[in-house]
Amino acid sequence: MYVKASCGKRLLAVLLVLTLVLGSVFCTAMSAQAYAQEEEAASAQNNGGATFSWDNATVYFLLTDRFYNGNEANDHSYGRGLDQNGNVVSGVDPSATFHGGDFAGITQKIEEGYFTDLGVNAIWLSAPYEQIHGYVVGGDSNPSFPHYAYHGYYAMDYTQTDANFGTAEEFQTLVDTAHAHGIRIIMDIVLNHSGYNTIQDMAEYNFGTLKNGWESYYYSHQNVNNTTYHSYIDYDSDAQAWGRWWGDDWVRAGLAGYGGSGSGEVQGSLSGLPDFKTESAKSVSVPMFLQEKWREEGRYNTEMQKLDDYFSSTGKSRTVTNYLAFWLSEWVRQYGVDGFRCDTAKHVEMASWANLKEECVKALREWKANNPDKALDDLDFWMTGEVWDHGVSKDQYYTEGKFDSIINFSTQGGGLLARGNVGNIYDYYANAINNDPEFNVLSYVSSHDTVIATGDKIHLGSAFLLLPGAVQIYYGDESDRPVMSNYQTNGDHEVRGDMNWNSMNTATLEHWQTVGRFRNNHISVGGGANTALASTSGYGFARTYDKNGISDRIAAVIDANTNTDVTLTVASIWEDGQELVNAYDGSSATVQNGKITFNSGKNGTILLEEPDGKPIISLDGESSFTGTQDVTVTLKEADYAVASVDGANKIKVYDGSTITIGETAYPGDTVKVTITAQNAIGTTTKTFSFTKRDPNQSAPADHAIVHVQQPEGYSGNPLSLYLWQDNGGTVTEPLGAWPGTKLTEGTLEDGWYTFELSNIKDGYSLIVNASGQPQSGDVSGLSGEVWIEVEATSTSITASRLVEDPEDSTPLGKLKKEAREVKNLMAEEFTSATISPVLQLVAEADIIIAKGENATESEITQKLSQLQAAKEALRLKAPYTDKVQNGATTISGSAACESVVTVTSGGKTYTAQADMFTGKWSVVVAAVTNADAVTVSCTKGDYISATVKANESTVDPPIIYPTDPTPTDPEPTEPSDTSEPTQPAYGTYIIGDVDGNGDVELNDVLIIQNYMAFKRALNAQEFACADVDENGKVELVDVLEIQKYLAKMQTSCDIGKVVTADSPTDPATTVTDPQPTAPQPTQPMPTDPDIPQGKTVYLNNAENWNTPYAYYWNQATDQGEVVWPGVAMEQVEGSVYRVTVPDDCDRIIFSNNGTPQTDDLSIPNGTQIYNNQTGAWSVYGGQTEETGGNTIYVQNNKGWGSVYAHYWEENDVPTTWPGRQMTDCGDGRYSLVIPKKYTNIVFSDNGGAQTGDLKIPGDQACFDLNSNSWK
Repeated sequence: MYVKASCGKRLLAVLLVLTLVLGSVFCTAMSAQAYAQEEEAASAQNNGGATFSWDNATVYFLLTDRFYNGNEANDHSYGRGLDQNGNVVSGVDPSATFHGGDFAGITQKIEEGYFTDLGVNAIWLSAPYEQIHGYVVGGDSNPSFPHYAYHGYYAMDYTQTDANFGTAEEFQTLVDTAHAHGIRIIMDIVLNHSGYNTIQDMAEYNFGTLKNGWESYYYSHQNVNNTTYHSYIDYDSDAQAWGRWWGDDWVRAGLAGYGGSGSGEVQGSLSGLPDFKTESAKSVSVPMFLQEKWREEGRYNTEMQKLDDYFSSTGKSRTVTNYLAFWLSEWVRQYGVDGFRCDTAKHVEMASWANLKEECVKALREWKANNPDKALDDLDFWMTGEVWDHGVSKDQYYTEGKFDSIINFSTQGGGLLARGNVGNIYDYYANAINNDPEFNVLSYVSSHDTVIATGDKIHLGSAFLLLPGAVQIYYGDESDRPVMSNYQTNGDHEVRGDMNWNSMNTATLEHWQTVGRFRNNHISVGGGANTALASTSGYGFARTYDKNGISDRIAAVIDANTNTDVTLTVASIWEDGQELVNAYDGSSATVQNGKITFNSGKNGTILLEEPDGKPIISLDGESSFTGTQDVTVTLKEADYAVASVDGANKIKVYDGSTITIGETAYPGDTVKVTITAQNAIGTTTKTFSFTKRDPNQSAPADHAIVHVQQPEGYSGNPLSLYLWQDNGGTVTEPLGAWPGTKLTEGTLEDGWYTFELSNIKDGYSLIVNASGQPQSGDVSGLSGEVWIEVEATSTSITASRLVEDPEDSTPLGKLKKEAREVKNLMAEEFTSATISPVLQLVAEADIIIAKGENATESEITQKLSQLQAAKEALRLKAPYTDKVQNGATTISGSAACESVVTVTSGGKTYTAQADMFTGKWSVVVAAVTNADAVTVSCTKGDYISATVKANESTVDPPIIYPTDPTPTDPEPTEPSDTSEPTQPAYGTYIIGDVDGNGDVELNDVLIIQNYMAFKRALNAQEFACADVDENGKVELVDVLEIQKYLAKMQTSCDIGKVVTADSPTDPATTVTDPQPTAPQPTQPMPTDPDIPQGKTVYLNNAENWNTPYAYYWNQATDQGEVVWPGVAMEQVEGSVYRVTVPDDCDRIIFSNNGTPQTDDLSIPNGTQIYNNQTGAWSVYGGQTEETGGNTIYVQNNKGWGSVYAHYWEENDVPTTWPGRQMTDCGDGRYSLVIPKKYTNIVFSDNGGAQTGDLKIPGDQACFDLNSNSWK
């Protein structure tokens, strides 16, 4: 807290002349060695570079009330913001009211990973203890505004949480959740003063003297002013009534019966706030109003006993400072709070700070001893303080006050970190801070008491987050939270607006997240020595740390020209041959001749680290594209990764995999691809952003175009634009030497001056100035076309880059957002009754969206309302459950991917997470006693399913997920679609004309939507017409492309084209590679092929499994023939099932479609049958399969990596897609023995490229992939 002297009109009383007799201060202090905070890494978290140290702390400062509302039920606690009847008062100035943020909201954001994504390892939150209930008047103006204690600096009761923030249990949950995520909690605390007396508190706790009629005035919350507000309070009479408040023994105040306000930095009253007598050695009792308050709340005996026990056990006097130190240390002892940020530290004597530190060190040690499973490390309690205008200097606050850190005001606003000055500051800070283990500062650029830093937030994000020493992010620094221009500035409320969750600048956020995580991963960034490194562009440097057995080193380049290959000299840090990773984009390179080269990317930032063994992920693609784009995955140190585009269902990707993006995005949208990979060392998660451009818009400028705003109302000296570019030390000035070119020499249009610079594009900077002075700060890191906002007076100039509204809040923008969310859902996971109308509305919305500015507001808002209502009605399909038997202890099935499945059995509830790829789930339950009463349901995000009986649950039609293409992956897969595959289309048809009426129209869209909603089927001809992008699938993309065609927009598909397929064998609709290839000569078929023949294995399904499966392999080669759980077995009769396996397979596992399963079994010789109840083999004497099978070949002249065969018969269970792996014959052919009953087959490259549906012509047939025909 900072109280400006100019705001000092008293709110308590007329100042009285104060005569003080200063007594001696008695304080029992433990030795400095006993509790001094060692500035070293915590031994309990020795994780190398990622080890925590307060030297490398990244502290996130938030005002709880303004951050996030997680529990609306507490928004008006104590009647705040309500009238006398308990109704919310409308029309109140919101500048200083409570807005609803609370502990629950912070906890939710911790759990969502917001702080982890930003690299935050400590959260500083506003004081959580109970504040004054009522409001005071915010300023001297008439009218003024109500000022509540939303910020936490007006304490009333230190012994419990403020109800607006939440309960004690919610605060404990917050702390525990933070610790579970590796985040420490720092409390803002005030030792200097209490809160004001308010009219409401005086009436509620019966202290002071109120005059009649205050109610009607106070509860209106409007047209308030200081004069009238205080006219209802009698400050000068009835000392006994005022004694029922804090009392003269506790505070200095200008009240009847009090000794008056003090003077000087320590004993003066800040803005009339009651000043605690922390220096007093007098023993005092608990203030009367607190005693009465505790009695009313039923806590009197408890709180008084705590105090008695404390003072008895410590032998300390009952002084004001000891009361406060005990109450504050209880937050540490009870909840495990890790540190304090001490408000107005210069206004309290050093002895009281040292006393508080001593108590808190003991308290945290006690908490850690009692909660070893929650303790993050063995570090002692940490304390930083606010000393106005303090810089990087060590003084009595460290030596006498026992502070571990003091807030550094030097970096406020970010000006000190300008491009040309960063290197000097890094050197100075690293030397001053990191060479003294008992010294640190907490640097910041934005504050609740002064300013929000603006300007180039990309540069600032790099320069600030890579600063030596601890740093403090003020909530919204990372998201471009704006100054609230409509808020009152008297009290700095304008810089304390609500967190901008719905209007974040995602480009800024992603940059701060990337640099922040890098900082958190490397103790050397904040705690190491700084060394400048030669760089061909930007400022290059290294940080090295080698203390307490921990070594870490990094290098970085900031402010480089964008999208430029930058060479950095690193010979002093790494030897030749060392591989390094650029943590900014995941790329890697090797040191050669003492140097290494990386591309600087769109933000001119390179962050170098040694590989840590975790997976390395990068994604290659154009940052701006039209239509759709295939981006390529680069993956190292992991077999596969999990990817999701814009939050849609997850898919497996591999090194070299391509992902198609933009299918569900509109022009102007940002497409985000999140990729996560894991290995034995750890997990890596990367998010990559791309922008989809309107194809009718021109590509980004290939040179610099600068638009500078004509400042409104400016009448000073003519403004000039100075622009420069630093190319590896060579500075060019395209608009001339300082002060540059006058704005009036640019082209003026609509209030903007434009300058085009054909010889420059990336990595330039500018300053707007008034013929030299005054001047703006540097606006850096610019590329291509930019818009510069300017505010100017005769004494100051502010220039900042204008960023596009991160979220289009217009009705059309909201309609796009809602429609896009639907496109990223997996329609198959929802009931057809609820998804069908949603898909229909999306189709209609797309037609409106295609109109753009020509769409009427009424049709937009109507469609938006309809779509939102339909989305709220969406319901997931209820989980499918395998047959539940009495006595079962495992219940399993399939559901929407990653949904949470709830099973109720025997009055108990169980939950399971459905697999992210297959949707399979399983729970262990107490033995089932009533199988028919077992129920299942599922939830996924905001969507829920119906609750159904497990043995009556079906997925109709079933959810079909892609199976895992890795044969050895033990994860179970979803059974494939059992419907009969269609034959290829032939004849003449029109692409997009699904109904075959000779024209492409809206009805064709509706047919496809009904197909997607499982309301109708498509024959081969219709399928070919509907698959307009010819990828072998009919899906939402095809709908969108037809809609574009109907709206006369550009489409990448051949919609409307007439196609002729002359042969039934022409795979016009299902072959994934539609490009024609020249016929290739086939290899001659050998007369005596060495092909393994098949053998039949039988199962007695005595356990009544729903769907017996067989998984088999060769033990010697450990080569699985099929994908787990294998192939569905054929029912012979009754409980007898059989499967034909290759002769060289000698091991088998039987399962109920994956679970439960048998052990690994040896396949015995002869005709044997296995009993899954007794676990024994015996001779089978029943009906056997017809002798032999058909041996089928594939001529693999397309270079497929693994050839698979998926075969089926009508009304029979097919193989699990992609089927069985075929055997390499060594001559380009692959073979497989298939039971003779099967006549339909599809060949594929392990589920990737595939043929059409084929008829098996007979034994020894060979299918040629190039000619697409049997030989």
